Amino acid sequence: MNSTKPKNAVALHSKKKNKPKNKSLVTVICCIVLLVTAFVIFWDTISIIFPDFDNSVYKFTYPSSQSRKFVPFKNNMIFCCSDGIYCIDKKGNEKWMVPIVFDQPIVAASDYGIVAASKNSTTIYTIDESGKTKEFSSDFPVLNLKIAEKGNILAIIDKPNYSGAVEAYDNKGMPLFVWSAGSVNFVDAALSADGRKLAVSGINTSGTEIDCKIQLFDIYKSETPYAETTLGNNLVSQVKWVDNSRILCVGDKSFVSLDAKAKQKWAYDYNDLTLNFVSIGDKNNIVLALGSDALDLNMSIRSINLAGKLNSKIDYDGAIYSISANSKRLLVCSSNGVSAYDKKGRLREQAKTNKEIYKGYLLPGNTAFLDEGGYAELSGIR
Repeated sequence: MNSTKPKNAVALHSKKKNKPKNKSLVTVICCIVLLVTAFVIFWDTISIIFPDFDNSVYKFTYPSSQSRKFVPFKNNMIFCCSDGIYCIDKKGNEKWMVPIVFDQPIVAASDYGIVAASKNSTTIYTIDESGKTKEFSSDFPVLNLKIAEKGNILAIIDKPNYSGAVEAYDNKGMPLFVWSAGSVNFVDAALSADGRKLAVSGINTSGTEIDCKIQLFDIYKSETPYAETTLGNNLVSQVKWVDNSRILCVGDKSFVSLDAKAKQKWAYDYNDLTLNFVSIGDKNNIVLALGSDALDLNMSIRSINLAGKLNSKIDYDGAIYSISANSKRLLVCSSNGVSAYDKKGRLREQAKTNKEIYKGYLLPGNTAFLDEGGYAELSGIR
């Protein structure tokens, strides 16, 4: 049998072999298969770098001097200012606008609808997803508003001679419940998803030591708490219900989860670090930015789940301006630009920009909404 000796054969290979006729084609096919396989395996770890948001976003322009508030609403962004309240879709289009003058706007939203007011006013507005508006009044100036998934409204009010007070209304503005702080200095309050249970955090100053107290109420039954607990010197600045079954408490020393009977389920300790930013996304994505102090340029960003376990840890280098989390992603706005991570801490998108970004928000459909003072930009995230 006639054959030629391969050019690269080594001396030890004395036996002659037949050279496959399709060796080059087989090699090319194998290389293609390997490249495709590698691309599929590592695709999740690839981040797409945008040189500037101008080439990849929709814009919504507004006067930069206005006092303004933004809040995500379904797949839209609600923008409240002195001109009125706007609903902006994820392409930057105005869906509707209600021309109500808001001096110092307060706005909150849930899947049920939107609630808004001017701070220290007594008029409260409710708006549905089509822009239909109704109004009702509180007896006292409103400091903050919240709305439950089923539509009940919580107003944090300035009531004379009390260190804090709250009022609850149904979705038609009919009063349901009122609570006024006694020895407890009010800090924050939240309604459960069904609008029935109320959680209140406050600082108890009646004893020799300052303690944080969490009280739970059934607003349809009694103005007396049905359960309460103290968290010692872990001062809770924010409370939030997860559905109707547990409460998340943002403390200055640890993040605590309570059940609907005020029993502690778990606590995530900051280990003497300072909590600088927090964002509570849906479905197992609670994000904390911890540092040695408020000016720390090397913060540790932690994503924890609803069981108190660590999803991921990101050591972030740069001055962070804001963070925002939804069920799948984390958006970080900083001196380095804008970065988006998944719950595993993997970088998914990054954009370098010379613009000053006041705050970033994540919409449910993984759209980044960036407030840049004068206009907002929107960009999709993988």
